[in-house]
Amino acid sequence: MAHVSPVTAFGIRYATAVSAAIWLGHAPGLVENQSKWILITVCVVMQPIAGGSLSKAILRSFGTLVAFFTAILVFGLFSQDPPLLLASLFLVVTVGAYGFTGPRHQYAWYVFAFSTAVILGDALMGVGQVETVAFQRASMVGLGILIVLVVDSLFWPTRSEVSLRRGLAERARQLAEALQSAVEAAPGPHGTAADAEGSASSPLASQLGLAEAARAEIGVSRARVETLTHVALLLEALASRERILRGLLAVESGRPSEWASLQAVSADLGRGVKSALEESAQALAAGRSPSPFATRLEELEARIEAERERYQAGAATDASLEAWRDGLHGLVALLHSLEESLLQLASESARAQAPGAAPAWGAIRFGKLDPFRVQIALRSGIAVCAAVLLSMVLGWGFNNLIPPLTLIVAATPTRGGAFQSAFMVGAGLLLAWLLADLGIVYFAPHASRLPLGLLFAFAVAGTFAYVSASRPALDAVRKFGTLIALLSVYAGKAAPTDVQGSYDTMCFGALALGVGWASTRLLWPATASALFRARAANQLELCRLALVERDPAAEPAERRRQAKALLAAYTKQLAQLGSLHNQARHEPVEGSLDDARRAELLALTQDLFDAVFATQAIAFRRTAELLARGGDALAPLGEALSRVDEALFASMQHAAANVRDGVAAATPSLAEARDAAEERIAEVRARPELQPPLEDPERKAFLVQVAWRRQLVIRQLAIEQWLFGG
Repeated sequence: MAHVSPVTAFGIRYATAVSAAIWLGHAPGLVENQSKWILITVCVVMQPIAGGSLSKAILRSFGTLVAFFTAILVFGLFSQDPPLLLASLFLVVTVGAYGFTGPRHQYAWYVFAFSTAVILGDALMGVGQVETVAFQRASMVGLGILIVLVVDSLFWPTRSEVSLRRGLAERARQLAEALQSAVEAAPGPHGTAADAEGSASSPLASQLGLAEAARAEIGVSRARVETLTHVALLLEALASRERILRGLLAVESGRPSEWASLQAVSADLGRGVKSALEESAQALAAGRSPSPFATRLEELEARIEAERERYQAGAATDASLEAWRDGLHGLVALLHSLEESLLQLASESARAQAPGAAPAWGAIRFGKLDPFRVQIALRSGIAVCAAVLLSMVLGWGFNNLIPPLTLIVAATPTRGGAFQSAFMVGAGLLLAWLLADLGIVYFAPHASRLPLGLLFAFAVAGTFAYVSASRPALDAVRKFGTLIALLSVYAGKAAPTDVQGSYDTMCFGALALGVGWASTRLLWPATASALFRARAANQLELCRLALVERDPAAEPAERRRQAKALLAAYTKQLAQLGSLHNQARHEPVEGSLDDARRAELLALTQDLFDAVFATQAIAFRRTAELLARGGDALAPLGEALSRVDEALFASMQHAAANVRDGVAAATPSLAEARDAAEERIAEVRARPELQPPLEDPERKAFLVQVAWRRQLVIRQLAIEQWLFGG
């Protein structure tokens, strides 16, 4: 087939699937009032990426199947007792909402909750026996999923792994220019704020979404997807390194001659870094092994070390110069890790799924309930039941829109997120209302003349899909806009016969959104800013624990396992932070945590994590062992470094508490401990008799320990400045 852009391809696939759903829904023998669920399933399941569609199809199938049996059981037990039936509906929605706000299979829980409510509502309204309604709805969902999978496989199928590789390649090319510019820059005052802002935008959230979709694709190696995820995280660590290097350059050095000498080597390194990332981008895009570049970087790193040895002998230490050298070493170490991951990725192309991998459906864990999620679940149950009752009290009857729309808003944890959801869905409903009226007046008389009667459906669905693929934030508009606009014309006997029908649909939608939004304001309201503080504090605490609990005697394989666990935990929190940061923009500012300060905290936390994760050092306790070799002469230095360790850990703990509470309380003086240690280090360097009698490997290990501390302290001091200088 001819090359078609991914956005256009998704528009054609979506329009084709929607048209096929409408055509199949009019096939003889289908129940017209239930055949609309074929169209509904297609609209909400189909995604721009084939793996995303498959993943959502599996979740929807599972949620619908559980709702099938649950609705039959509940209706059979309590159909003659309305209060108990309503209480059962409340319990079902509450359980579903609790799962919906959890870490896994959220969409399956959401489908389970609203599908049970819809089946019970149809049975109560006399549409049919509950068993019949449940079976018809489940079978229509199955037909809709079948249409999605067939169309996805026939029309320009877009695989998640391919899209992820292309996205990573583009990110590598972007970082190649940024890192070369940062490494080749000269020290002194710079306009780093604009530079940092320009590199702050990260595609990591979308890349992780593609990775999740790739795991659902048939025939895709889970080990290969895990390696691609690691590559994505390494690229973001490189982006963090670029911000760090620009920050170090902003400090004026007291030794310009040494800076100039080191800068010549840095310029060569900058060109090498750019070449390495461009080669990485080509390897990612083509799915091949990269041409070796780590060896070339090692030669440049050796030149940096030689420069350091040359100027270090007879002069006092310069903290900014040392930090710059350490930053370059960290950059090279990250690129080493990137090359190793790319080589591993190429070798895994034919490898089967790693043994012991987690199954697609994890076991449900029963343990201590999360109080915050319990509040959201209770709020959701109350909101859905209140919306259903209010519709009955007003004499409107039951409408299938009420449970899903109410739930999607009420189950959103924060007020800002609820506003976003309600606004986007409401915008889709308003636009669909206008299209529905247009379709009822001009196209409804021709709707039965298939296939030409589907031109309106194809045009509407294709347009909505094209816009949402171009602007992913408008995805809710695509789903609900397509549904409301087309059900009004093509739903057979269930379709409105005049514009009053689409107006009634709008009233049901407004009722559901209004009740859901009101519940987020009245029942246990939570703000995105408060949750952002809590998640950011967890990030800082995670960094501290990674330092405190690291075992210096662990085998390399165990250290890699620990690093992978750290990456996984940090990534999970990072995705939440990005979402909460966007939601908080729709809420009043809490205290001084405005948009700019939240963005600064995200960048600072990322920098601190980069120092914890990327620096190839052993552990703090190893330093004491090396210092003991120096005897009493090095005791003052050992004490100074110990005070730095204590001040660093205490500062990280206090910073996490301060961020979580939103109050800048007093914190230990890390800067004073750092200055005292730097004085001791300068004294040892100036007096050869104080230098420890260490072998060359041990001496280098000791220098690595000192450099590692310096990087961590610099980043933690930046967080302190954010807290108290803010």
